[in-house]
Amino acid sequence: MGGSLFVRNCVLWGDLAEEEIDDATGNAVVSYSDVQGGWTGAGSNNIDADPLFQDPANGNFRLTCASPCRDMGNPDATLVPADDQDVDDDGDTTEKTPDLDLHHRILFLQHLPPSFSVVDMGSFESHSDCPGDCAGNGGFPDGVVNILDLIEVQLAYGQPGGPCDLAPQCSGDGVVNILDLLEVFLNFGSTCGGAASGGPGGESLQSPGPLDDQPWMIQLLAIFDFDNSDQLIAWLAEADDAEMTVYIQVSLQILSLYLAD
Repeated sequence: MGGSLFVRNCVLWGDLAEEEIDDATGNAVVSYSDVQGGWTGAGSNNIDADPLFQDPANGNFRLTCASPCRDMGNPDATLVPADDQDVDDDGDTTEKTPDLDLHHRILFLQHLPPSFSVVDMGSFESHSDCPGDCAGNGGFPDGVVNILDLIEVQLAYGQPGGPCDLAPQCSGDGVVNILDLLEVFLNFGSTCGGAASGGPGGESLQSPGPLDDQPWMIQLLAIFDFDNSDQLIAWLAEADDAEMTVYIQVSLQILSLYLAD
């Protein structure tokens, strides 16, 4: 009994077999995929290029920033199944199934034209080209790094994957940790493509300005006895688990007050 094989948004590279796909029946349809050696059968929009994984020798198949597979998948939402099994344990089974790091599979880049969305080829979705931006519009990047990102990355601290697994840039490392918190701090105030849309209430978001000028940062510096944000960031980079726990608890309390304003 014959059947059809549909391959979409995949990377087929570096396997031991001479051919990446053994289409004995002639019924395979391959689209929007990176196939080593190329694909001449049915399908379209395929490439044959080194996917530039981060560290494939050690099992890290996340894409580097220079990967030709970034944004080259088919973003058609109907091709990404619903998260029926709730693999990210957020209680939402109507959303699209996330990637292996629990990142959103389809990224809606708010700093680009309306409805513009992208999907990568492969099992791990890379982030938008706005370092430090992980929150703002239903969990999607909104094109500006501000207090929303700082709150979200601290709420998710220690959890596996997710939108705020920001560093290393583009694909993260599978856990929300100090690297991700520092990514937000070091890029605070930056925007992608100017003003961003889709903030709370749908209004346009502008850069919040320099980090040391933020009233919540001034309060944090006073509490932890630092003169400027550079000193605080340097301390956080070396903080142990107990110190980080105290910092996050205090920080979230202060940030929530200013977000309410």
